[in-house]
Amino acid sequence: MPSKLLIAAAEAAHAIDVAPGFGVHVDGSKRVDGREVMDRVRRERDRFVGFVLEGVERIPANDRVVGKTRFVDRNTLDVEGHTRIAARAIVIATGSRPAVPAMLQGAGDRLVVNDDVFSWDTLPRSVAVFGPGVIGLELGQSLDRLGVRVVVLGRGGRVGPLTDPVVREAAIRAISSELYLDPDAHVARVTRITEGVEVEYTRLDGTVRVESFDYVLAATGRRPNVDGLGLESLGLELDAAGNVVLGNRNGTRYASYGSVDARLSYEWTLPRGTLTVHGEVTNALDRRNPCCTDIEYAVVDGTPTLERELRHWLPLVPSVGV
Repeated sequence: MPSKLLIAAAEAAHAIDVAPGFGVHVDGSKRVDGREVMDRVRRERDRFVGFVLEGVERIPANDRVVGKTRFVDRNTLDVEGHTRIAARAIVIATGSRPAVPAMLQGAGDRLVVNDDVFSWDTLPRSVAVFGPGVIGLELGQSLDRLGVRVVVLGRGGRVGPLTDPVVREAAIRAISSELYLDPDAHVARVTRITEGVEVEYTRLDGTVRVESFDYVLAATGRRPNVDGLGLESLGLELDAAGNVVLGNRNGTRYASYGSVDARLSYEWTLPRGTLTVHGEVTNALDRRNPCCTDIEYAVVDGTPTLERELRHWLPLVPSVGV
């Protein structure tokens, strides 16, 4: 939520930058007051958090249990040895915390995570953002639009949640038009220096650059806060960090997607262009591709039941176009 407050300030500043394209001109230069920006972010954050805390406090005392809790088994919780709670289903909603690579520890006290940003008294002059995920991109773009010098560096080439290569490349082009983004950067070192942090990395053009920044922002993923919950006693598969391994969800239940598409087109050359006519059949063999289960609540002979029906993707679809 605090990031959206920073985004709102950034969008206000960006609106001024693009206003001339709409015939709206601002006489004089734009000025971003970093202290005022961050003061509003902190003030509104605290106000919203206050609403949440008030809501929790309004939960009746008989329905609210406070204390360190561990699983006894899949249906039983133990609260600090004095209370046991049994339930058919238990929801774990303990949040998450940043996961910071060892390489970034060289930034020392100038290493920050996203939560730290919202405690700044003012905007810094420069920030190196590590991790072009959703958090890294939204904070990096917001800071850049507010006048902070920003580079966003990643590993492995991933950009946010995008998996389609065409969409990914389009996103990189759009973001790179405003700030420097390398989703698969080669970083040699991150070192704390007297007035900030020094980062040595190879740029997209192959040149080695050594730049100094006020802060290094680690947006390199998060890990769930499940330490101490006793998940190891539930018979669940855990990874090396103690997180639950979810595995494939629908992959073991539904067949792989498949279809046969047919398309026929013809193109005419005209004096002032071309005319193309096509006919197309999607899923020409009308293969039923299971995708999901639709569950509906019903009452049968006075008894509540859940009715399940298997759904399918993409029936046979003919189409024509010009």
